[in-house]
Order: sequence, then C-alpha cells, then structure tokens
Amino acid sequence: MPSIDHVDMTSNGHSDLLGEIIPQAWLPDESFFSLCSRHHCLSRNFRSSSTCQQLFGHRSQGSAHDLPSRIGHFVQVTRGQLGDAETIVRSRTILPFYFPFSARVVEVDAIERMVGSSIGSLKFQLGLLTSRFRANHPLKACATCMSKDRAEWGCAYWHVQHQLPGVWICPVHDEPLWQSDLKATGIGRFQWVLPQISNLNPTPTHGEATHALKLAAQLSIWLWSRPAGMRFEPVQVSEAYRLALRERGLLRGPGRGRLTHSEIGRQYADYLVPIRRVEELRSLPDTSEAAAREVARLACEPRSGQHPLRHLALIGWLFGDAVSFVDAICTSAQSQGTPEAEPDSEPESLSKDQRQTTLLNLVNSGLSVSAASRKLGIDPHTGMAWLARDGISTNKRPSLLKADVRSRMAAALRHGNSKRDVAALGGVSIESVTRLLRTEVGLRDAWMQAQAVKAQTRARRTWCRLLADNPNSGVSGARLVRPDIYAWLYRNDREWMLEQVQGPAAHREAGAPRVDWDSRDRTLANEVAVIAMNLAKAFPGRRVKLWQIYQRLPELKAKLGHLDQLPLTHLAIKNALRAKTEVVHIPWAP
Repeated sequence: MPSIDHVDMTSNGHSDLLGEIIPQAWLPDESFFSLCSRHHCLSRNFRSSSTCQQLFGHRSQGSAHDLPSRIGHFVQVTRGQLGDAETIVRSRTILPFYFPFSARVVEVDAIERMVGSSIGSLKFQLGLLTSRFRANHPLKACATCMSKDRAEWGCAYWHVQHQLPGVWICPVHDEPLWQSDLKATGIGRFQWVLPQISNLNPTPTHGEATHALKLAAQLSIWLWSRPAGMRFEPVQVSEAYRLALRERGLLRGPGRGRLTHSEIGRQYADYLVPIRRVEELRSLPDTSEAAAREVARLACEPRSGQHPLRHLALIGWLFGDAVSFVDAICTSAQSQGTPEAEPDSEPESLSKDQRQTTLLNLVNSGLSVSAASRKLGIDPHTGMAWLARDGISTNKRPSLLKADVRSRMAAALRHGNSKRDVAALGGVSIESVTRLLRTEVGLRDAWMQAQAVKAQTRARRTWCRLLADNPNSGVSGARLVRPDIYAWLYRNDREWMLEQVQGPAAHREAGAPRVDWDSRDRTLANEVAVIAMNLAKAFPGRRVKLWQIYQRLPELKAKLGHLDQLPLTHLAIKNALRAKTEVVHIPWAP
C-alpha cells in the first residue's frame, strides 16, 4: 500500500527524512490535505502542530483543507518526490476551479500565494467573500468510496474531486456525498483528519434533485480539470449564452436581440429549484425576477468576477453539458474573429483589433517590437502595452530606468502604492510609471487589485469608526459625516456595509426580500432544542457546550451576533447550556 513512512522528529521540530517519501505516495484522486492527514496518522504525532511544523515549517500555516499555503516549503522538505509546487496546486487542490472564468493575473497571483508563506487575501481576490456563496468549503466524502478505499488501500481518504464547489454527488457511484462537521465550521480548524462516518452528515437529496446535482458535479469537475492557462473570455461567454437563448426562442429581434425576461425568469427559476436544496447552492436565484436578472447580467454585461457556480448553473440550464457550451464558445469566437491582415496592408485601413493581431503575428515571425510597431504606424510603447495585455513580455529598451530601480518600482506598484509615490521612489516622471504599468505583463492588473484592497480596507475602517463614534445614528448619520465613504461602500461593498448596521436604519438593497426574523427564529429554536436533546442523550451527565450545537447546526454560528433579533433561539440556547442530563422542553417547538 502506498504510504508515508513513520518519520522521527529532530530536536528543532523538523525532519530531514521527509524527503525519502516514496513518489507513489499519492492515492488515486487524493487531495493535498488528505495526504498530509495520512502522514499525521502514520507518523504518530500527538499534536497537529507537530505535523504542520514538519511539513510546512510553521505550527499552523499550511493546515487549511481547501486553499493551503506554504506548499513550496512542503516541496522542499519532500525533495520534490511528490511533484513540484505548481503541479500539486493544480492537481491536488480545488484552486483551479476558480481559474477559467478569472483574469490571467488572478491565476498567477493565486498560485504564488499558495506556494508562499500565506494566502493573505486570496479568498477576497477570488471573489468568495462577496459572492454570497460560502467561502468555507466543507470537507465531503462518499460512503461507498470510503468502504472501497479501506478495502483497497487500508484507509479512507479525501478525494479532491469530492471537495470541489458544486460537487454533491459522487462522480463514480452517483451517490450523495456526506459532509464533515469539522474544519469549515471552525471546529478543529488546525487539525488533520481523515473521513469517518462519525464526523460526517448525509446530504438530503432525492429524485429530481439527484439528477440536477449530478449534472452540476460533472460541470464542476470539468471546469476544475481545464488545462493550465485555459480561460473563457467574458465577451465570448456572454455571446454563447445569447446564442443558446436565441435557439430556445428566448431572445427576439435583430442584432443582439432582446431578452424575454418573464419567460427566462420562470424557466430558469424552475430549473434551479432542486439544486437550491443543497445549502451551498442556496445563493442561486430563488424567484423568477431574480433569475431573470441573473441571466441578463451574465448574458448582457460581459465581465469577469462572477462566481463560477453562477456560470455552471446557467450552463447546465442552457446547454446540458460542457461539450455543447464549448461548441457555442467556438462559434462565438469565430463570429467575433477578424480576418488576418497581410503584412503589406495599409495601417490606416485596419481596425485596432486587426492591428493588435497583426502586431502579434509580426513579432512571432521574428520582427522586433519596435520594427513591428513602426510597420503598423504606432508608438513602440503602445505595441509593448498591447503585447503585455496578451501576457507577452518584451525586451526593454535601454533607458535611465535601471533594472534594480525598475524592480523596486514594480514591487511598490504591486503593493498598491500611488503613481506619485512610485515616481518619487524611482526618481522618474509619472508618465514613466504609467509606461511601466502598461508594458510589464500583469503589473497593471496587480496594481489595480492592490489599490482596490487598500481602498476597501481604508473605507471599512473609517465606516466602523463612524458607527462606533455614533452608535445610534445608523447609516443616515454616518452618511452625513462622511458621504464619500458611504458612496464608495454603497457602490463597491454594499452588503458588508449594511451588515454592520442593525435595525431599521439599514438600507435594504433594491428588490431584495425582507428577512422573516420570526420564522427564522422559530426554525432555529426548534433545531437547537432537538440537537440539545440528542446531545444530552448521547453524553448523559455532561453539560452541552455551545460549540457542540453549532457544529451540528453550522448556520447558527453566523447568527450568534443577531440573537437580539432571535429571542426564542436565544432562550433555547440558554436552556440547552443550562441543562445537564435533559433539555428543558421548548413549548414553541412543534
């Protein structure tokens, strides 16, 4: 059986013997977290921090089950026998799931963060924190896979395809996956665990839901397994959606046509009903109006930044499989393509897109950027900027901007420093900084992202300080003091802003349904009472602890800060924690 042999610890907590792990240690479809968890069990380390120190050179960094960091250190201590860092990231973690619908710079930066010492704001940059889908990916396992793995390999382990967002049906056995209580809920956050029925809960699915979730799982696995560097252009994606809508008779009129919103909303909302039964997918549209808005946003406003699950849900409805979607993408690309220009064409007769294509062809044929740019009648710096946009780096012409100065300026820009500050750092003009941003591959996107993160952090801190200084004024009072901060958050971070303010002063997003707090309160109170009763029976004579309750009811943890609006739930929790051998009867629980 492929395994990781027992490793003796040295006095400083590291092991030089880790490099002797046999190359065949990966089990079929095994995730990176699973391999490390197997090592923890077989090495007989008492503390999880000891294993983490062995593998990652840190007591906690690297222990994340979904997007771990310090993989570069892991490759060093294993001497690369389990693969290089990028291969591990691409084939043993869920990260590639987020690449095909994102910008190229996001992919490069995300891999660097996971290979490096910390993922930092990676989940924010991937859009997970603002997507309304959960950012804490739960551990999942198939009961049949677990039995077969024990018989064949001696232990059950985590399959990487099971961990992908949107995968709730085993692709091999067509069975609903079981979800773990650990890691994603905050319980055992730094622990190493392998799947066991005792810490897994079944996913309730039936009939139509199973069929719909099977398609969702197939699409998620297909997206995750795309070749490195392969991505879908937003314009081509939206055009493919419009082609499919037109074939269904849901797009009318000449040209780009008009969406039949009411019919689209009704059909798409009906398709999503069985999928939304899974907790992870409940952020998909729940009404025909919301469904119509989502289709219009994805089909009419080409842009990146949408969570892949939104695209996959729409692909499942419009195309039914990945092959049909790819065919539509190819058709869209051909319809938008421009004829390749002859080298001796008149530059003035070519469009901008044609000139960019011609420039790329000329450079690929061996011409320098300067010569190709002059042939097209454009400035060489413009040519370098066009190539940089396509991810092509060019040799820089000699200038006063020395390599070390250029490197320092690029690093400062990647940290989000202003053009003026960077110009002062390098002793150059602001125009030189702008030229550097345009001609360095990926630098402009990285600078804009870093600036956005800085602006968000600054706005959030200011907003929190305003609310702390004026606790009774709500949104209106804070808006009067700093209208600029309010405007920025309203446009860019509205959901977070409204979450900071409780009570009627908080503005509600236009068209969003009101929260029925009474119904939510009754439901949560009943669930708390039932869970507390089961815990009291399972552990007689012991007091029930709060973490035991929200470990079995993950959505309760997010509501602990709103117990003033959930009085029945608050009372149910108090009764549960007070009881020792039995739980006080809750009269409102049916």
